[in-house]
Amino acid sequence: MQVESLLSKKDVMRYDAFLESLKLLSKGVPYLAIIACDTPKLGEAIQQDLQQRIPDLRIPSPPQQADDFHRVFKSAEDSTILLSLYEPLTTPDEQLAAQLLFYRDSSISQCLNTIVLVSETLLDTIHREAFDLISAASYTHGFRDQAISVAKDFQPTQEKPQEVVEYEKAVAAYKTEKRKWFWKRSNRAMMKRAFETGLKAYDLSQNTEALVYYREALKFAKRLKDTDYESAALGNIGLIYRIKGELEEALKYHKEALVLHKKIGYLQGEANQLGNIGLIYSAKGELEEALKYHKEALQIDRQIGYLQGEANQLGNIGLIYSAKGELEEALKYHKEALVLNKKVGYLQGEATQLGNIGLIYSDKGELEEALKYHKEALQIDRQIGYLQGEANQLGNIGLIYS
Repeated sequence: MQVESLLSKKDVMRYDAFLESLKLLSKGVPYLAIIACDTPKLGEAIQQDLQQRIPDLRIPSPPQQADDFHRVFKSAEDSTILLSLYEPLTTPDEQLAAQLLFYRDSSISQCLNTIVLVSETLLDTIHREAFDLISAASYTHGFRDQAISVAKDFQPTQEKPQEVVEYEKAVAAYKTEKRKWFWKRSNRAMMKRAFETGLKAYDLSQNTEALVYYREALKFAKRLKDTDYESAALGNIGLIYRIKGELEEALKYHKEALVLHKKIGYLQGEANQLGNIGLIYSAKGELEEALKYHKEALQIDRQIGYLQGEANQLGNIGLIYSAKGELEEALKYHKEALVLNKKVGYLQGEATQLGNIGLIYSDKGELEEALKYHKEALQIDRQIGYLQGEANQLGNIGLIYS
């Protein structure tokens, strides 16, 4: 069945534009394209259509469980793969989203172009549980079968999650406040409302909306000369730009926040921004510059006795030494970070460092030692219900056994 017969005129135009974008993208960097369909019939039609249009397209059998993703990506080299996650799978949507996030960088490093067919519910889960997957190297497209889309529009909606309800209340309160004080351009209540609404939007991964509210808060903070809110808004805007992959823009905002934290003498905020700047330089591949900022942040965290911050910076420094190939130095920092995370009772951080240590032992060829650390990390991730971490460790363990 032809795709066009299932789509509305508007979606046909969008589908054609999507195909053109794939042609352009295939000539540049590797990409990840996520296509959401609301019926299996439409998903099957798109799969058949892409199979005809893309000569080197490979369609591996869908993974039936979380650690089966390793098989899918390992078997594909220098090609375009189409992964259909539409068939009934035993793996929960949360784990599927986590595995896609885990293998995204692997597929890009292998120069793979990856197209993933998902249901609307799985796409919702990806946005909620693995929003980092939707990045500068990822493209999302949603199409609806016109035969049932009208009927769907009249179906009663599911009950909204509590965090969504809270966000909508915050937006409504902000709009009410704005109407009340529209004439007063430097209102403190408006600044606080805007900032709090930005936080709620960010928690829901609604980053575009969060950016709008943080900018509003920043505008009011500057007028009121409130350096606390100004520095907080600047830092949060920087975080969003980092998520969006706009690293230079993120760097600009984090450096502005750093200047303000130094001005008001807020050492913990200063250390946080130094760490954020270090992460950006790491993402840019400027490891020596990143190391300088993380070590400066570490020094401040130790000075003020902020153990969690110290653990974070130790872990970040360990990752840089690992990237530089200095494995013994990396191991030292990760083990120090592990001790501190245990001391403060931060289980997710503990699991992360166990996983990092496992990766280093794998690189050293000490596979039994690596397996021990990954299994310990997996146990903690399952204990706390951290699905992303669980998926990461399952993938790491699968790589060792392979």
